[in-house]
Amino acid sequence: MSPSKNDSVATWIRASKNDSYALQERKQFLIKAYHIVKASQIDTVQTRKLTTIAYQNLKLGDTTLFKNRTNEALALATRINDSFAMGDAHWNYASFYNQLQVF
Repeated sequence: MSPSKNDSVATWIRASKNDSYALQERKQFLIKAYHIVKASQIDTVQTRKLTTIAYQNLKLGDTTLFKNRTNEALALATRINDSFAMGDAHWNYASFYNQLQVF
């Protein structure tokens, strides 16, 4: 992923964490970040950004997008053998199930 695209993804993710924006706007920021990541070359940076976007969706209460993004990140990480991103995706799932108190 080129530095400028990486910077804009980071900017959209950071904006999604800013609670001065309405919830729907924050979700739209994550969708913008996701589309930039998806338009990029598949690499470790992309998979790690996807896990970050997925986790932020969880924090915003969008479990559907969280699951979709995490599944996608895990599949990509597995395909390119990115063990860090695989672990991060599993950590996201653990956070989700811990939040639901499913043991």
